[in-house]
Amino acid sequence: MEVTLQEDANDLQEVVVTGYTTQKKADLTGSVAVVSTKNLKTSSETDPMRALQGRVPGMTVTTDGSPIGSGTVRIRGIGSFNSSQDPLYIIDGVPTNMALNTLNTNDIESMQVLKDAASASIYGSRASNGVIIITTKKGRNGQKPSISYTGDVTISTIQKKYDVLNAAQYKELVSSINGLDASKLGNADTNWQDEIFRTAVSTNHNVSIQGGLKNMPYRASVGFNNSNGIVKTSWMNRVNASLNLAPSLLDKHLNFNITGKFMYEKDRYADAG
Repeated sequence: MEVTLQEDANDLQEVVVTGYTTQKKADLTGSVAVVSTKNLKTSSETDPMRALQGRVPGMTVTTDGSPIGSGTVRIRGIGSFNSSQDPLYIIDGVPTNMALNTLNTNDIESMQVLKDAASASIYGSRASNGVIIITTKKGRNGQKPSISYTGDVTISTIQKKYDVLNAAQYKELVSSINGLDASKLGNADTNWQDEIFRTAVSTNHNVSIQGGLKNMPYRASVGFNNSNGIVKTSWMNRVNASLNLAPSLLDKHLNFNITGKFMYEKDRYADAG
């Protein structure tokens, strides 16, 4: 009797990718945190690193809040003021220096965060600030073609506005302190907080198709993100496309994994241009 077990992507949260191998989470002795697709879907963030905020113990993610601002990740604190504090990023087994805020969150299957010093035994000194291993979604052999769509709408607003003096109150204050003629200050009564800030509406759309031809699983996806900031001059438009092919030849003795990614972005933030 010949029995063949098929991979199940739903069980990835029980298996941790550690360097060149996969291990059961219960068998690990090091400090590892796993964030699955289910956790990422509950976040409206389009930046994968900002989506990790508050989900991994001991890891801090800070951002400037702008539509184009990528999260700054610190796993093991600050070890040096002269060298980079960023962790090492591994995407499908390949180390990368790309800006991860350009990676489509919808294409990620799971993320593993290696936090302890044991990761340096695999990746060397590059892992001194920790390692984040990203596994992207792929098709499976024998899978019927399936099309999926995800989309969301996000509304952002300023948390509170400062209570400031109006024009009449400011003139009265100036007159009482300096004894000046307040009429020279003019009659303008502009609330600059209303002129600068707005209620921003952002949309995110993703379409993907995946399946498996004979000996060649495939997956293709396209995403469009239109993000607006609460500062009136801030916005970001981004298009992501991804293609993954995994053909196998010679009775599965020769396997390929072909991945292509494309990103186009236009953005503006205040006076940054």
